[in-house]
Amino acid sequence: MQWFILTNQALASVHVGRAREALRISTGMSGRAELPGQVRALFDVRTARALAALGDETEALRVFDRARSAFTDGTTGRDPGWSWWFDERELAGHEGMVYASLGNYDKALPRLAAAVERSEGREHFRWALYIHRANLLRASLLAGSWSEAERVAADVASMVGEIASARTEGILRRTAAPPEQRPALPSTLGDALDHIARRVS
Repeated sequence: MQWFILTNQALASVHVGRAREALRISTGMSGRAELPGQVRALFDVRTARALAALGDETEALRVFDRARSAFTDGTTGRDPGWSWWFDERELAGHEGMVYASLGNYDKALPRLAAAVERSEGREHFRWALYIHRANLLRASLLAGSWSEAERVAADVASMVGEIASARTEGILRRTAAPPEQRPALPSTLGDALDHIARRVS
C-alpha cells in the first residue's frame, strides 16, 4: 500500500504544480530493486509526467519509453492487486499528458482521444472516462482544435455532477475560464464551456 500511496502522491503533486516534489517521490522509488514490473512502470510514468511539466522533453520521453517497455513485459504474481487499472488506456492518457505538457498537441490529442475511446462503454471505468474527457477538452482548447473541443465539451457536460472527482473538477474549472479570459471561440463552444463552468463552480 505504500507504493500505491506514493504513486498517487506523485501524480497529485504534478496536478497541483509541484513537479519537483513529484520527481523526488517517483525517482526515489523507481530505482528500488524490490519493485515489481508494473509498479516500476507506474513510477516511471509519474517521473515522465514530472519531467514534462518541468520542460525536460528528452528525459521525459526517454523515461516514458522505459515505462512502456516495463508495462509491455506484463504482470507477474508479484504485482499488487490494486494495479489492475494500469492498462493501455491509462498509459495512452499519460502519454498524451506528457506531450500536452510539452506543448506538442499533434501527438497529445490522438493519445488522449485513445484513452477516452478505451474508457467508453466500460461502466467500471466511468471515473477514468470523466478525467480523460476533461484532459482531452483542455488540450483541444489549447491546441485551437475547436471542433474537437466542442464535441468533447458536450460529452463532459453530461458527466458533471454524476461522478465525484475533485481532480477532474479542478481541471474543468481551469479549462472553462471566464469568457473574458478565453480566446475568440465559436458561440456553441463558448456556451458549452459556460455550462460546464456553472456546474463545477
